[in-house]
Amino acid sequence: MVTRSGSGELQYHLDVAPAGRDDTAPGMPLRNLEQRRGFLSGGSVDVVDLYRFQVRGRSDIVLALAAGKRMQTDLTLLDDRGDGIRCACRTRGGARMRLQLKRGRYFLVVRSGANTSGRYRLRLIIRQITKTGISIDNRRRTFATPARAVVLAARVSPARSGGRVRLEIERFDPFEGSVFSRYLTAVVGSAGVARVVWIPPSVGRWRASARFLGTITRSASRSGTAFLLVGEPL
Repeated sequence: MVTRSGSGELQYHLDVAPAGRDDTAPGMPLRNLEQRRGFLSGGSVDVVDLYRFQVRGRSDIVLALAAGKRMQTDLTLLDDRGDGIRCACRTRGGARMRLQLKRGRYFLVVRSGANTSGRYRLRLIIRQITKTGISIDNRRRTFATPARAVVLAARVSPARSGGRVRLEIERFDPFEGSVFSRYLTAVVGSAGVARVVWIPPSVGRWRASARFLGTITRSASRSGTAFLLVGEPL
């Protein structure tokens, strides 16, 4: 095609194609743990794919884009008003974005760089933010006589079964301070609680902390510290 202006003629090429569901709002829905496949070509009309997703409560978000090593892309996250939140721009071979998002609706734009093209895979992971607490015999500080078993309990909230908790036990040494003793592992039950029965191997001061290791849909979290004194009553 040729266009004329006051300074002469300018040649250009114009491609026209119907817009697909992934080319304009509202975009293609992207659900948690879902993987979408697409194709973009920076040298044609198919340069941008648009997706949408929603977050029901403040969560940890992972957005993973896999593409060919030579393919250049922009992965751009927008809120529902079109304001930019973050961009992994001008990357090759894909991109990965991890952040926390509040409750709301969001757009995700995948754009091909100029003169690059190829197939890609896009995945969304939404992980619920958790909190973990720790107790020994239902207390943060307690006392036990020698050779008596105590119950270490890690409570993960919001309460839901699944996943594991790793409990770290330390003993107090008057010269070294807190010294690592051992790890214990327990499964989180239906009430969101993981319990372990433990017999302290000696008298002295002990302390325990817990780390929820997380699942594909729930983020890891760490507790504070619970304290235990083992000895004969004074």
